[in-house]
Amino acid sequence: MMIKKLKIVYSLLLVGVVSLIPGCNSEKIQPEPDPVIEIETRPSANPADDNKATGVYKGTFVGSTGTFKLIVQLDMIVGYLTVDGMNYVLRTTDISSSDLTGAITNALFTDHFNYAKLWFSVEADGSNPSATLELVGHTNVQVVVLKEYSASQVRVYEGYRYKALHNDGVIEKGIFNVTLDADSILGAAYKTVEFIPLNNGNSGQVAEEAWINVGRWYYYNPENENEIVMDAFGHNLLHGSVYTITDAEIHASFPYTFQENNYADSVRLKRKL
Repeated sequence: MMIKKLKIVYSLLLVGVVSLIPGCNSEKIQPEPDPVIEIETRPSANPADDNKATGVYKGTFVGSTGTFKLIVQLDMIVGYLTVDGMNYVLRTTDISSSDLTGAITNALFTDHFNYAKLWFSVEADGSNPSATLELVGHTNVQVVVLKEYSASQVRVYEGYRYKALHNDGVIEKGIFNVTLDADSILGAAYKTVEFIPLNNGNSGQVAEEAWINVGRWYYYNPENENEIVMDAFGHNLLHGSVYTITDAEIHASFPYTFQENNYADSVRLKRKL
């Protein structure tokens, strides 16, 4: 029986206050009109970049919700960011093609409007990628990022998790975004956004809005049904959970009974990148 440990990379960052340009109206910041990032059917990483800092990196975040893709190659250095459905192009002056023989440390990518600032780091062999992100008007942005390999596509999903908190008498709803690849490596970012009454007679003090440190996650491998796996609630997927994992969606639910009341914790995710 094989257990696959997951590599989780995340960071917390308090967003600083960004001053408006003098003389400009405080209009809503508009993104660049393109590109539209399409969902890929195969890896876009090159084999030559598999063991280098160069390559393709994909990630997601909460503290709003969104995805990003960084292309760091000899012929192209650019980032594509989606925040709440709006697209931004990210550029950097911190690295050039001549810098791509070693590690990358805190390279700043930003859009034309300075709405988003993304700092990216990775070891010279492509290991341990990390990113921090600032967005105007958002706080506590939590980021996860994975390197894509030529034989292992990274997929990014966004959605929600619903979990019953019996003692508080509420369902906790949170943004739940994940990155995962074909080797069952998963990174997840989660943030509570709402508490919904259970309406089952329970009452109690509602917990404060919280981040969840997802330090232990196991991704279901459909090719190995005997593998010990865990879902988004810490339940064993092979004992009681109902789940669907496809290229387009991830749905999982865990029906159970607690003090004669029936519950079903659930995760509902759609692929975004």
